[in-house]
Amino acid sequence: MPQPAGGALGKSACCPQPNAQADRRPVAGSRGDRRDRRPAGHAAWRLVLAQLGAILVILFLAGPAAADERLFGFINTTDTMPHGKWEQQDWLAARLGKARGDYQLYQLSAGVDYGVTDALQAALYLDGHYVTAERDSSGGRTSGPFVPHDVDPFGRYASAAIDGVTLSAKYRLTSPYIDGYGLALAFQPELGPREVSLEYRIIGQEDFFEDTLIWATNLAFLQDWQHVSASAVDIYNPTAPGGPATWNRESFLEFTTGLSCRFAENWFAGVEFRNVNEFAGAFLQRPGHSAFFLGPNLHYGGQRFWVTLSVLPQLPVAKAYSPDQQEVRAAGRIYGDEHERVEARLGFGIQF
Repeated sequence: MPQPAGGALGKSACCPQPNAQADRRPVAGSRGDRRDRRPAGHAAWRLVLAQLGAILVILFLAGPAAADERLFGFINTTDTMPHGKWEQQDWLAARLGKARGDYQLYQLSAGVDYGVTDALQAALYLDGHYVTAERDSSGGRTSGPFVPHDVDPFGRYASAAIDGVTLSAKYRLTSPYIDGYGLALAFQPELGPREVSLEYRIIGQEDFFEDTLIWATNLAFLQDWQHVSASAVDIYNPTAPGGPATWNRESFLEFTTGLSCRFAENWFAGVEFRNVNEFAGAFLQRPGHSAFFLGPNLHYGGQRFWVTLSVLPQLPVAKAYSPDQQEVRAAGRIYGDEHERVEARLGFGIQF
């Protein structure tokens, strides 16, 4: 499903500072982008803590200036890496809270972006996760993304694993710095032993007040094939029978838009909105649900690095269109294998 990660896909008022953003303009309009198992939790937590520690050290030791930074957590911009330039990007996504009990999912994507030309950017990421859950469904059973259906339904489950790789390509058609508005196309396949997805994205961007206020909008279509383990009963409706192991085919339409405004030298803050629409089948055959997220973001950009944090709570206005999605809707939100109460992203990039 979108991410997002990488995707899966995560933008208010400000006071313009006309000259503060001038050093941010990329050459020819560039900037880089991006994103079942058994217990191994301590190793995953050490990896997460080491990542956060490295980000903090660089944040306080590096000098300020401009970088080709990513301003949003769930929204892409039209900027691409300059020709021949490399950038390391790492993203930590946290998906927290279900209808009840405890559910925590942390997804780490570590990779590099490369400017093939000034308008074409390619990227490669390694994806992994750590999950812990206990009786988090509305029926009081242990469930959720990366939780196999055959685990103890009333006990705690925890695991960590490498999920696969994400490839990405983005081509910029117009630049907001040269043409007055930005337009780009992106394609992102995610390949793993238990999940395969293909994402197609249209990206729009417009800058105001000499690049002090940034508005970006994305429209994404995603096709997802996910392995589901066998279960004796329906984990979200224990009175109904389960089924054998199979591959689920789903598709998604996702709309995201947001604003990011410079409020001090090298600092931006803003808001992001995200609407995810799920369908059964790989080509939007039958609508399942529509979920909405809204929350703030904060960004710091140094001379060769940047850090971005976005936190998006799910709004209690979700719509469930199919019987299985109605089973996982509680207090106006969609849970189950789909979404959580809060979804957040912390991103870090350093250019070489």
